[in-house]
Amino acid sequence: MWREPTIAITREGQDLCEVYADAVLRVRIELSRQSKSDRLTLDVADPNRTQPVPRKGDVFSAFGGWVDQRTDFGKFEVQRVSHRGDAKGVETLTIVMRAAQLVDGLRRTGRRDWPAGTTAARVFEDLGSLARIEFRVHPALRDIVLDYEMLMDQSILDFATDLAGRIGAIARPGGGLVSIVPPFDGQAVSGAALDRVAILKTKGHAHEADLEGREVYGRIVASYTDPASGQRRSVTEGTGVEGPPLTLDQTWPSEAAARRSARQRALDQRNATASRRFTQPGMPTARPGAPVTIRGYGDLIDGEGVLEGHQLEWSRATGFTSTLDVGGGKEGAYVDGQGRPGRASRR
Repeated sequence: MWREPTIAITREGQDLCEVYADAVLRVRIELSRQSKSDRLTLDVADPNRTQPVPRKGDVFSAFGGWVDQRTDFGKFEVQRVSHRGDAKGVETLTIVMRAAQLVDGLRRTGRRDWPAGTTAARVFEDLGSLARIEFRVHPALRDIVLDYEMLMDQSILDFATDLAGRIGAIARPGGGLVSIVPPFDGQAVSGAALDRVAILKTKGHAHEADLEGREVYGRIVASYTDPASGQRRSVTEGTGVEGPPLTLDQTWPSEAAARRSARQRALDQRNATASRRFTQPGMPTARPGAPVTIRGYGDLIDGEGVLEGHQLEWSRATGFTSTLDVGGGKEGAYVDGQGRPGRASRR
């Protein structure tokens, strides 16, 4: 069944796609699970530099997908406008936008400290106040208790990214806020499950997979220093596959930290080793962090994974397509030895 694609980039009732009309060559929206803001790029045919140019700082709303499945991608702020021409005489106006209200706020630096015992939710809420941007923390992470933390002339985004990593999470700007979420749990920041993405091999769909060779280990051994005796001890985590043991090089300050690292490495061992990219007909509702099932491509490609990045593109040449970057499967969030949210500490 043929479906009609649609894309609109609007401000105060005016749609850039209508302003430029047939001169629009391509619209690309890039969504990432990692700590960088969503990006929108608009390419317009502009011979002899005659097209109107939006101002830096203008904010637009983006809606797109299919006519029967339209998605709100949020607000984007114009960051850069350029004009280029190639040797064949083709001239293009390129407008680059980033998720609105995030760029300047997250670049701010500041000084603030939090005593040991402060929860992750409180620290991220305070960072939001400094940046004048909402930080929304996943329910499973809110009550993690932190050691002493200090922001000292560091950008708010860098500090938030570092802190999120220490509690087994990621800081993801987008949609006008910063989401603090577990890395591979397939949930939105509200705790609701993200829709699973199904990728089935179909004629005419492109793919690329890095079939890297990786040694297989049967168990992971991590060492820690026993705070009571000062002696070095170790914990072991099985991988569920046959193979020799792997002893991690680092020595952790506590049993919980060592067990967390061994568990994460063991889970990584169990998951698919291929980094995979697929180009499919447009999937406007697929969100980074969602679980992915891949079938029909064969060994080292098929399996489960997580959607790392999603590039949506509307163009004259190809219509509406999605390029999906899929990583391995789940990794453990920050947990103590009993599988509960635990105390974060610096290594």
